[in-house]
Amino acid sequence: MRKFSSGVAEKLGFYVYRLVDPRNGETFYVGKGRGDRVFDHVNEVPGLADESEKQRRIIDIRRDGEEPLHVIHRHGMESEDAAYLVEAAVMDAYAGLTNATRGEGTSEFGPASVASLEARYSPRKGPDSTRSRQSRTHSGEEIVFCGPTVTIKITDRMLRARGDSVYETVRANWIIGPERLAMLRATPHHVLAILKRKCVGVYRVEAGAWRVNPEAGDDKPRCHFEGKRADEEMCAKYEGKRYADRSQWPVQLHGFR
Repeated sequence: MRKFSSGVAEKLGFYVYRLVDPRNGETFYVGKGRGDRVFDHVNEVPGLADESEKQRRIIDIRRDGEEPLHVIHRHGMESEDAAYLVEAAVMDAYAGLTNATRGEGTSEFGPASVASLEARYSPRKGPDSTRSRQSRTHSGEEIVFCGPTVTIKITDRMLRARGDSVYETVRANWIIGPERLAMLRATPHHVLAILKRKCVGVYRVEAGAWRVNPEAGDDKPRCHFEGKRADEEMCAKYEGKRYADRSQWPVQLHGFR
């Protein structure tokens, strides 16, 4: 099957689905959507130069004369936000998925031991700690960009790996293409650290401050910047405000020309 019959998709509403390998019963991809979204993956043109792990799995299944199985895991949801939550929970339940990104909120609210939750939410102090940055709140007010700005999504796991330093977490080791890197090097801008869809840090980055890590490969070079905490006016403008973008890409450019 490559699409639903007339009228079926409308009755399903938002849904969460799984792609299953018929050769071994493994779930290799979890997604959410509405309409005929569940079939988009098998309808993609195979053999692209930048084919994903998911596409390669589908190609391997077809080489063995089979087709991926489609399972609607939950349907009838009225909002996309509800579908995001269910998708994340289903993704947490299956190991070895080919999804390029983890589920919405998984790093923050996904599986965790009670000991790790106690450590995460107990009071922490320090000039660059996540909690000190989150003390400035704006009651859900959305970010409005002013001038060239880069948003970079980080997670609690990344923070813990870098000693709870927002700056050290947001500045390093990002895959950025040559065209975007050239724009970053040519234009002074601000970098916003985004955690749990809120800005938790604002940094001023001057022209030429982005560098390619010397140990990075040529195919997907990883980059970092040198910057400093922005002035109080810019911090007040952004910190604590909500970032609405839900795309899978961690690094986004805004207002560059």
